[in-house]
Amino acid sequence: MNNSREKSARNGVNVVLLPKTREYYQVQLTRLLEKEAYTEAQELLRFLLSCETEDSEERGEWETLLQWLENHLESIPAADAEEEEVSEAELTSKHLNEKAERDDRFVRQLLGALYDDSGIEQKLLSLEQLTHLHTPDNLSDIVADWLESKSQHPLVQFKALQMLKQRGIDRVLLLKRGKREYRCSVKDTPTAPDEFPFAVQEVPDRVREVCEVMNPSLAYFAEQAWSQFVAAVYGSEIYEEIAESTADDVRIWAAALHQAAVDAMAADSRPSEIRSYYQVIDEEVFQWEQVYRAIIETFHAL
Repeated sequence: MNNSREKSARNGVNVVLLPKTREYYQVQLTRLLEKEAYTEAQELLRFLLSCETEDSEERGEWETLLQWLENHLESIPAADAEEEEVSEAELTSKHLNEKAERDDRFVRQLLGALYDDSGIEQKLLSLEQLTHLHTPDNLSDIVADWLESKSQHPLVQFKALQMLKQRGIDRVLLLKRGKREYRCSVKDTPTAPDEFPFAVQEVPDRVREVCEVMNPSLAYFAEQAWSQFVAAVYGSEIYEEIAESTADDVRIWAAALHQAAVDAMAADSRPSEIRSYYQVIDEEVFQWEQVYRAIIETFHAL
């Protein structure tokens, strides 16, 4: 992921960022800053500045923020930076648990964000922080019961499943999604990219191979969009279909993802040409249209 981002900045490929795309990345940037993931935020800002945007004020804010991050990271002694990189999870856990010890309202506030009408981003951030807490002893069961209690946004559901797996809980949960219910095993939930089925990993890799030279910025966006899409459909029939894909199916999913990324970033849209990059033949166009529609409809629902 980082390699694609760095290549994008180096090649200076001009990709237009639509308002909705800018909003998506602004949310990602805010989350990185809230988590103090400054190196990742720095890389994301470089990617954004390599793209075209009509909002000069926003570009100026990105440039100012990037300069601040560069100065901040340069001010960290080399030994401290190395220690921070090696033990980031441990440092985060220590910080959050010390905060919970000092303020008994902290855990209640994080759990409250799950139960109230706070936005998706606040729920995701709360789950991220709850992952590291040692108390209360029944914290995992509280979150699992909440997750089963009513329908949640699919990205929140997936993050909660990852959180519970990282905390070592072993339960099969019945999750509500609209009018449907899905059984999800916590222990089977992927928490790292290499834990997903091979076909799920292969789709963005194929797009990266096609875009690596001609449009690395598009490859980066497609990779980010795919991770959101997979999280949103996790546990559903669509996810199972992707997980069980053959090599031919992967080509079609990759071609559809490529087209969806092109459409989202306002680049030239030539479906037949894009399909030719993945050797999608005429007999496969109907299947391509179906999976493209599944990706687009999921994007619109997020």
